[in-house]
Amino acid sequence: MLDDAEEEHTSRNVRQMKNDMHDLVRKATLDSNDGIDL
Repeated sequence: MLDDAEEEHTSRNVRQMKNDMHDLVRKATLDSNDGIDL
């Protein structure tokens, strides 16, 4: 079982991954719309 420090570290990694995914999706969306910011 994870202790609190590991739990915090894991949730931070998950948050970071979600942020990265969001950035990738946004860049892909911008590219597919020829740079038009929605």
